[in-house]
Amino acid sequence: MVIIRGVSAKTILDSRKEKTILVSIKTTVGTFSASSPNGKSKGKHEAKSYKKNIEGDIKTLKQFSDYFSKEIIEKLDDLRRIEDIVDRQIGANTLFAFESAILKALVKEKKKQVWQLINQNQFDTIYHEHFSYFSFFVVQKILAEYKLKIFDVDELTTHGGSLRIYLTHEENRNLSASNKVKILIDKEKKFGLFELSKYENFSNQVHSVKQELCNFLNDSKEKGKKTICYGAPAKGNTLLNYCKINTDYIEYTVDRNPHKQGLYLPGSHISIKNTDTIRETKPDYVLILPWNLKNEIMNQLSYIRDWGGKFVIPIPRVKVC
Repeated sequence: MVIIRGVSAKTILDSRKEKTILVSIKTTVGTFSASSPNGKSKGKHEAKSYKKNIEGDIKTLKQFSDYFSKEIIEKLDDLRRIEDIVDRQIGANTLFAFESAILKALVKEKKKQVWQLINQNQFDTIYHEHFSYFSFFVVQKILAEYKLKIFDVDELTTHGGSLRIYLTHEENRNLSASNKVKILIDKEKKFGLFELSKYENFSNQVHSVKQELCNFLNDSKEKGKKTICYGAPAKGNTLLNYCKINTDYIEYTVDRNPHKQGLYLPGSHISIKNTDTIRETKPDYVLILPWNLKNEIMNQLSYIRDWGGKFVIPIPRVKVC
């Protein structure tokens, strides 16, 4: 049985400097957080009210063995710890749903589909916080080792293609696997995830992007063009350091988060500035590091076209637009 140990709520400023309620729920198997449904708040009164509602929901949840968690196995570096969690916390009829952004040791927020990661060449989403990467088929096998079974799965569009997985104890006879489980495994097999050659080809794809991006930056530098980056995400550091891109090619990057401004990207030592710097320096190219937000970012920075500026999208292949 999962036990909720406490709930806290506070009002914070998000990256857009808008007030948002952040609620954190501590449980015996980890802590997860969520912002208020409407994404905004007028102050502490709403935060306290939202906390009270959440606590009321938790009292109801405690009457059942069902529980929904987004960060239940957040950063496991030893999969054997799953066995301990199962033995101590999960009852025969307990239901779990988890999502993950990148097939981590098991899961985190939204689970990146490996076939989508390879198909879209999203190698930059592989970085230090993520211990391991599994296909849906492998996750199913791992969970079976610890007496857990997947009974349903949803394919999401988040992060370029993600999964929400539903599981329960293998002793739960009330649930059987939906057709979606078999369909997804068949899709992975058809894509080639069961063949070593698929991963070898992925390695070649990654190298090609490195060459394309480095060639573009070298050519731009020789022509006297100014290139900067937008954003300071973790995946951006993977891309820059793998391609050995530093201040020789990038003058600076910008980020709307004030806590990052004035600092430097690790490895490349590129300085992080306020977004207003773009208007002041009028770069020729803006390399978008959080490419999954490219449409939003290009709309925000559409004014660079006034001086002939262009955007560079690095993933899945280098594109100038």
